[in-house]
Amino acid sequence: MKVLIVGKGITIFRKEFAENMKKYFDIEFDILCTGNANHYYNDINKIFNNIYYIKNNRNLIKRIPKLRVLYNRILIRKIIKNLDTYSICHIHSVSPFYGLIIDDLKRTCKHLVTSYYGSDFYRTTLLEKKLQKKILEKSDVITFTNKKMMGHFNKFYLNRFKEKTRIIRFGLSPLEHINLFKKKSIKLMRKEFNIPSDAFVVTCGYKASNALQVEKILSQLGLVKNLLPENVFLILPMTYGEKEVVIKVENVLKQLKFNYLIIKQFLSNENVAKLRLISNVFINVPISDQLSGSMQEYIYANNVILTGDWLPYNIFYENGISLIKVSSLEEIGEKTVEIIRNYGEYKNRNLESKEKILELCSWESNAIKWNELYEKLHYEK
Repeated sequence: MKVLIVGKGITIFRKEFAENMKKYFDIEFDILCTGNANHYYNDINKIFNNIYYIKNNRNLIKRIPKLRVLYNRILIRKIIKNLDTYSICHIHSVSPFYGLIIDDLKRTCKHLVTSYYGSDFYRTTLLEKKLQKKILEKSDVITFTNKKMMGHFNKFYLNRFKEKTRIIRFGLSPLEHINLFKKKSIKLMRKEFNIPSDAFVVTCGYKASNALQVEKILSQLGLVKNLLPENVFLILPMTYGEKEVVIKVENVLKQLKFNYLIIKQFLSNENVAKLRLISNVFINVPISDQLSGSMQEYIYANNVILTGDWLPYNIFYENGISLIKVSSLEEIGEKTVEIIRNYGEYKNRNLESKEKILELCSWESNAIKWNELYEKLHYEK
């Protein structure tokens, strides 16, 4: 079976999807990037047979948004015209831009699968949704990671596409890496990051984005700083995202005088796993979210999780996974103090969460569901 993945670039998410599907099933993957492809993965050519991407070297055109979109459309259509025929074209994250090339894409494949990531639904304008609608009309199946988002989607489109919608989650490769280091000394792993061995580590967010509200988290922690133990150490993972957010967060931290580490450099899978394991508490209160992979990894690494009750995490609650909830950002400081003071009690609640996360989020279990969908479409006349 030949599958074409369509995405803005070769993200680690798309890479791991293809990598794990190939691991369990006989599938060949190509990838079409509607932006410049990132080639910083050493094994990328072992995962994708062919990598197709836009080569827009015209600086003047790049600076003019509307002209850039039109020019990119011309470039991508030329690429699509020469592609093979695929059993399935799988769009990963529904960029409105694909609405401009959807007829061309549809001609390259027998079936079209469209997967929403989260912000591609919740943070798109009405005009962008109009372009997305063209994609949805051509799709055979539209997937989501949770019931809440699928419900919002069907309500917005007045159930027009309800028969096409499915819930299929993506797996998490970092769970396997966490297993590799779970018996390693926490003190030694902290030493690798220059973090005191006796620190109580609180991790805030997982990327540099205003949507994760990290500045506001820090402000709330600053209000209760005198109630926190002196050994509290903050980790801010900001290996990707918006540079201006990193600068603003750094300025806030300097004013509040917390002991902290901002991680800016790209991390290997091994170091990502260690980062999860050396943390005690993970604070995740984005404006919106669709089953954050990072948060699931922190749960699996036995962190106490502090999150917002406005987030669509019913799948966790339904499966007995323990999360501490706040209903507003103003509660974060007080709740963090409470967690630290009663850390042993809260950590004990997590004892069963690890295995439940493995059942829900491992690639081994989720790849089966994706393959069932692919097989069903592949053999349809």
